[in-house]
Amino acid sequence: MDAVLRAGCCRRVSGGDPLPDIRRTRVIRKGRIIPVDLNAVILRGDQRQNIVLKDGDQVIVPGEPRGSLTVVGEIRQPGRYKIEGRTQLLDVILLAGGHRDAADLTQVKIFRGGQTILVNLAQVLFQGDARQNIVIRDGDQIVVPSLPAERQRK
Repeated sequence: MDAVLRAGCCRRVSGGDPLPDIRRTRVIRKGRIIPVDLNAVILRGDQRQNIVLKDGDQVIVPGEPRGSLTVVGEIRQPGRYKIEGRTQLLDVILLAGGHRDAADLTQVKIFRGGQTILVNLAQVLFQGDARQNIVIRDGDQIVVPSLPAERQRK
């Protein structure tokens, strides 16, 4: 893990830089491929995945996976996330750590291709309106805006 961090692979992604898929890291040792899940090292402290590198080893950290999106704004952990299968908006918000208190959940925007989709996530959370919990697609950009100052808790 130290070698990957020193190489600058796992910095916060911004400005369109490719997102490393650290779950699919591979070490090539004397022609043999060793799969390594660096996500398990970071999130669970699984030291079995934190292998000791030997002279001549090659470490491959794949770039941005298919099925990724960006979440920004009043979110606890803004950034790029990988999605798999059928993923809905609320799943992504939870994946990103949930919303902050200053989030305007009635004005969530999803930028998809050339269009903007306005979603009232408050209706999903507080009224159970499943129609507002739309399916997210590869490449979507989700923006959770701030409440106007007069509506924010003090």
